[in-house]
Amino acid sequence: MSGIKVIAPVTVSGFIAGLDTPSLALDTAAIEVTGQWTEASGVQLSSIGGQKEGVVRDPERHVAALAAMAMLRATGQTSRGIELRIRYNIPVGRCADVAAIAAVVVLVNELLRRPLERRELLPVAIETYTSIHGKVGTGWVIAALLGGMTLVRDMDTLDYQRIYLPPGLYMAMVYPVYGKELDIENAPETSETQAVNLAGFVMGMYNSDLDLVSRSMAGNHAILNERMGQSGILGFGTHDGAVWALCNERTLSEETAQALQALVDPGKDHTLSLACGISTEGVIVK
Repeated sequence: MSGIKVIAPVTVSGFIAGLDTPSLALDTAAIEVTGQWTEASGVQLSSIGGQKEGVVRDPERHVAALAAMAMLRATGQTSRGIELRIRYNIPVGRCADVAAIAAVVVLVNELLRRPLERRELLPVAIETYTSIHGKVGTGWVIAALLGGMTLVRDMDTLDYQRIYLPPGLYMAMVYPVYGKELDIENAPETSETQAVNLAGFVMGMYNSDLDLVSRSMAGNHAILNERMGQSGILGFGTHDGAVWALCNERTLSEETAQALQALVDPGKDHTLSLACGISTEGVIVK
């Protein structure tokens, strides 16, 4: 069976305690979607695989089908039909929904021979996301579509900026499997502290000052900083139920992913771990 295949990245946020921005795209697949035109109108979900526990299968409710219909409406192609095949590489949650939306709007645009630029897909993707989850996490959609790290100043006007990232950054993550939760608490910060740390974080990235980046993230999850105080770990955070660590070496990210998993889930029965770099492309068309 032919068609176009797209792969959407895992995204993370929570670099500053209590803030949902900036957001970062990683070079590991959250979801893979293959699609093709069909003779019948509407959206069909012909197969769903991978980490599919808890996935809604009704095309009128599944986030990928909703994104496909939104794209067809936006491009005046509502009489056409699309068949989608989906594979989840991470458990169901907001991050998986972000990836599904980003993947499908790019996929439909490809099937239509790219009438829209990548940035022009953002309103359709964000509208689909907010109709399900509200405004919290909308910055993840931008990172998933465009890649890299993005800082949203105002979502209503899509006022966002790309943040320069020095080379050599890697991420260690531990995801809870569907239906499980990780009990990781974060200490609250004042808005003034958040603003200062956000400024320090961005300046540290632009100046390749990883010590400043690390100090700006120090308020995140003090208990993890104490237990995982290894050189090269810049900071910790949580995102969509997962816990992550930003590292400055690939090997360290792999070791940290295993150590984090052993810390939060000693039996490794309820989590999956990953170690990866940064995606500068966002959604990839295969």
